[in-house]
Amino acid sequence: MRSFKDHATSLLEWSKLSRYRRQLTRENELSISASNNLQTRLWLKMAHRAVLQVPYYRQHFQEQGYSVEMITGLDSLALFPLITRDIVKEHTAAFIADDYRSKRLWKGHTSGSTGPALDLFMPRFQTTIEKGYIYSQWRRFGYEPGKSRLLAIRARPDYISQAGSIVEKLPKQPVYNASVFQVNERTLPQLLEVIAAKRIEFIHTYPSTASYLAGMMESFPGYLTQFRALKAFLLSSETLHPGAREMVNRVFGVQVCAHYGHAEHLILGGNCEHNDEYHLWPSYGLVQLVDNAGNEISAPGLAGELVGTTLTNPAMPLIRYRSGDFAEWSQGDCACGRKWRRICNVIGKYSTDVLFDDSGDRFNLSLIMRVIIFLRDVYPFEFLHRYQFVQETAGEVRLKIMPMQTFTTEMAEQIREGFEHYTEGRIRIQLETVTDIPLEKSGKVKLLVQKLTQEQDEQH
Repeated sequence: MRSFKDHATSLLEWSKLSRYRRQLTRENELSISASNNLQTRLWLKMAHRAVLQVPYYRQHFQEQGYSVEMITGLDSLALFPLITRDIVKEHTAAFIADDYRSKRLWKGHTSGSTGPALDLFMPRFQTTIEKGYIYSQWRRFGYEPGKSRLLAIRARPDYISQAGSIVEKLPKQPVYNASVFQVNERTLPQLLEVIAAKRIEFIHTYPSTASYLAGMMESFPGYLTQFRALKAFLLSSETLHPGAREMVNRVFGVQVCAHYGHAEHLILGGNCEHNDEYHLWPSYGLVQLVDNAGNEISAPGLAGELVGTTLTNPAMPLIRYRSGDFAEWSQGDCACGRKWRRICNVIGKYSTDVLFDDSGDRFNLSLIMRVIIFLRDVYPFEFLHRYQFVQETAGEVRLKIMPMQTFTTEMAEQIREGFEHYTEGRIRIQLETVTDIPLEKSGKVKLLVQKLTQEQDEQH
């Protein structure tokens, strides 16, 4: 499936993007009531077709004795069950709308970095819709599609030109592509030469890659002059931790534009030029936070699991899908003036990033990392090129690290102290310095290699 990350845009897509640009520009100016009205209208249209055209929801309504006439507003979400990745994977065909089965669809999939990959189907121009939202987000930081000079460092096949360059230019566009698998200290001079010679204004990559570049720049500060034209880092596809954002800001002296989203295309939000919290696009999807029992959370400051409902994919409309990510509702107004809902303190996949103690009890790794961050004013993971947790034995975990020169013994002790504090000594951690941590096919580092999950689940 082709994605906006490839940055190749056809003439037909440009015409559609222009239409979306006007629509999304107006959306930025909506009042709270107008935003609610927009979501209600889009939800009613999607919910009705889900019951009438999608076998999974049609069967659910029949079994519960519900009728489509009961869908009258946003509160009708409660008529639909919470669903998970496992449910969708088991019943994939039942989630595809009847009136799209004979049409050509784009087939996408989740990355598989947090569990088995999930096949997803959507209309052929879904990627164009995605581009419209993302480009509207980037424009707040000065990016103009087709005009701004951009370097995209993403998961793509390794590339070497006849001249030996690892950077490939897209035809007729000021966009340059590089493979994240080829970014290292050996290729850094060549990458920096392209950034300087082409006066790159924006770098689109993963948070972990941006941190990796920042770490190398701290080791070679003389190269920072190559980034004179840089205006912002455009980050996506991974959780951006506060320390990583601060590091990129500090080293490069530019803003960071990050957005929250996922392959299921249900929730999309991004920070603005005034606020690091994620502003949620009203027309993209409905967002809920729920507790472990599935009860909705509406108060700010309480962490809950992000649940998404599509407003843009009529071919495979996923409704009340548990993302596995946790966040909190923000409060107050933002200086950017938009009246959208915002989320903050996003943490990673709770269902897969868990550690086990000797008795089989589970500990959320993301929450442990959060405790480590707040123990002191230093964010220790900021000073690691890459890192990865590995658990092979209950009650023990190994942290493989590729430390920067600025990583200290005090930071290592902070990590140990965080584990001791949160797990009350029930999980022992050992730090192991390594020369390399391989990337996944998605171009990301797998946070946790958990070899006990299946065995522990069978025991419980």
